[in-house]
Amino acid sequence: TPANTAPLILTSGVDTTLVGGAGNDSYTATNLTLTAGDVLSGGDGTDALNLTSTLAGTYGTGVVMTGVENVNVTASVGTATVDASGFTGVTGVTSSGSTADVVFNGLKTIPTVNMTATSSNLTVGFATAVTTGTTDAATINVNGAAGTGAATLTINGVETLNVATSGSNTGSSAGALTITGDALSTLNITGTATARVSAALVATASAAGTVTSDAGAHDVTFTVPAGAAANVAMGAGNDTVRISSISAAQTIAGGDGTDTLVAGATAITTTTGANISGFETVSIGAASVALPTATNTVATVAFTDAAGGGTYTGLAAGSTVNQTVSGANTVVNTAWATPTTDALTINVGSASAGGAITQGLTATGIDTATINNLQLSTDATARSVGITSANLASLTVNSTGAAPITITGGGVALATINAAGVNGTVTNNATTATAGFSLTTGAGADALTGGAG
Repeated sequence: TPANTAPLILTSGVDTTLVGGAGNDSYTATNLTLTAGDVLSGGDGTDALNLTSTLAGTYGTGVVMTGVENVNVTASVGTATVDASGFTGVTGVTSSGSTADVVFNGLKTIPTVNMTATSSNLTVGFATAVTTGTTDAATINVNGAAGTGAATLTINGVETLNVATSGSNTGSSAGALTITGDALSTLNITGTATARVSAALVATASAAGTVTSDAGAHDVTFTVPAGAAANVAMGAGNDTVRISSISAAQTIAGGDGTDTLVAGATAITTTTGANISGFETVSIGAASVALPTATNTVATVAFTDAAGGGTYTGLAAGSTVNQTVSGANTVVNTAWATPTTDALTINVGSASAGGAITQGLTATGIDTATINNLQLSTDATARSVGITSANLASLTVNSTGAAPITITGGGVALATINAAGVNGTVTNNATTATAGFSLTTGAGADALTGGAG
């Protein structure tokens, strides 16, 4: 059959004469023109049905389509449901540029699934018996999925999903692409574009849920049922793994790169977290976290709960603590009690945000500390910063903006506070040594309040 060069545009009537040729043919349809009685024959080549929907409804019912490999949908206004029960030979389905949800029902095979430039939900459903096996797999190509907000991809009956990223990042700080399925037990992520995805895995104590990643920088939230096993193996990228529960049955490896474990409100002990390895950064809410130091070289801890109450045990000297919000938190390492040169850097706030922050950190045994107040350059809201340690001998405080800074915390050994790097007013309320104490300030009009020393 020769290639068909005529436009294959469906009408509002019954279309039975649109036949593809030897080339890669494209059928163009809308929610008003894909109607019962249409007969589409793709012929040779890799053919596509491109459907634009501007109204919620079910389309494709009563349509007979053969030899058309790809069905591409762009939906707006309301959910577009494609009834594919009359389609034979479909190997790929796509939601592209959709601002409304897309649903495929009745597919006769497991296709490649594509989500491109859409933050709307996509559901892929099958005819009876298509997914009755226990080793079903599907490829999911994502390019800018959930790029502007959270979205959900639902595929029931498929055990393994291979997510391949390209182009624009999938997921963002605005939300993740949640991948859900009643049989999903294995999630494999590859590609150079960053993916932020979330998945609830089907798993038991003897059949682990699995997540793998390649060298890309990916951000994965996973859950397994209580008591179930998990094997999470991230790759060489700077990855993030987010958890909401933990047990020794879960093996979580950050892999190479600078990897972050987001514990949130989940408490972790060296027993429940015995099989966590390869992480350099830990993010904690109001929880107590201790990772095995033999398998994790944590150099950065971030505390994220404005109410404070977070504790990290095992942080090495020379590390960095980030406190972007208010709250009093604690870092612990029994080895700090011996040397006299243990140091920490504490970053308070963010250079892109303003507002009041009352920050505190207890770091018993630390001898030297530097606190950097990071604040929007146009914001001059007063802030309170401090570190408490009985061994603390020297404290440096920096703040490049005009915000007034109150220094708290301190300790009976604190002999030197260097606040020359503070451009705003300095008020010192820290506990200091009883003799020989010195305070250096910057350009602001400063105040010294006697502490307990």
